[in-house]
Amino acid sequence: MLCEICDKLPATSSAIIDGTYYKNVCEPCKTAHVRVSSGHARWSRSIDVEDHEHEIQQPWNSDGTINARFAKLYPTQAKALFSDDELRRANRN
Repeated sequence: MLCEICDKLPATSSAIIDGTYYKNVCEPCKTAHVRVSSGHARWSRSIDVEDHEHEIQQPWNSDGTINARFAKLYPTQAKALFSDDELRRANRN
């Protein structure tokens, strides 16, 4: 089965392109016509940040204070960096 768009290459999948459903589309045509809006890309990045927040936590906040979220997520590493008193104060705020 040939691609419904270019009518040259073998169709490998289906796709919705510019609001029209194509049952048989080749990969080059699908890739060339599928666009991701900047709004969708921004939303996708924000979801990634939320999903992987635990992986990007830093020990200190930008103002130099202890990042309580880091201390909660990584208690062993936090104890190596901060005193018990500093950790108690950070968790109170």
